Amino acid sequence: MKITQIPLQYYPILTQLIEFDDKIIEEIVQSLKIAQPTLQLEELTKTVASQVKTISQKSISEILEFVISLYSLSDDHEFSQQDVVNFLGDFLQNSEEFIHISLNQVERFKHRLSRLMEPGGVLPCYYFLMVKAKGTQETWQLGENRQAYGVQNLDPTVPELEKTFLELAHQWRRETRGISSTNKASMHPIYQQIIGMGKAVIPLLLRELERNSGQWFWAIQAISREDPVPPEKRGQTQEMIRYWLEWGKQKGYRW
Repeated sequence: MKITQIPLQYYPILTQLIEFDDKIIEEIVQSLKIAQPTLQLEELTKTVASQVKTISQKSISEILEFVISLYSLSDDHEFSQQDVVNFLGDFLQNSEEFIHISLNQVERFKHRLSRLMEPGGVLPCYYFLMVKAKGTQETWQLGENRQAYGVQNLDPTVPELEKTFLELAHQWRRETRGISSTNKASMHPIYQQIIGMGKAVIPLLLRELERNSGQWFWAIQAISREDPVPPEKRGQTQEMIRYWLEWGKQKGYRW
């Protein structure tokens, strides 16, 4: 049995768990170990956010919700937690959306997810006390065959602009796989096509930045013709992300 499709909203969380520093994952794990079981996910998120300062509270909330959904998957189908971790690792290796990641990244992802899903923590308690009592509506798709699930299967309710952006971003990542030069990758015709989408795509680019992807600095700068990052902060990815997100909020963008 393999996972052949996961809910679309979890794709960015998978990317975060692949790209985050190990230190961030360990900080989340340690903060969960000292957290008290609670029926309010918002309170739990705030507790974790008070200990993990390097990512946004929104990102923490999304990660916690994702891990809780995995307990639902495990319980509904009588899978062990390690089964779920292995299934997701297999999904990453066979999905067009994640074709750019290496085998080492997949193994690192599986280790991080195993840490987050360790038994005896507060998240399984939350699942059994709250989520299971309410019931879940996740749309995990399981099957015997390995099937790639890419951006072509986006939820039809996703706006057309966002669909186009996700499709182009996916194609760009696939075609620039192995290119280490950011300048060279940003000159790719598809990246330039994204820039050509104009200001309407800025909220989507800011959302990508918030999820700790520093690939889109040049695109936002080219579209907006602004650069809020002080010269002394250039080259410091997390600081650059912070300045761009503050700029976006000041400009009234929502993402």
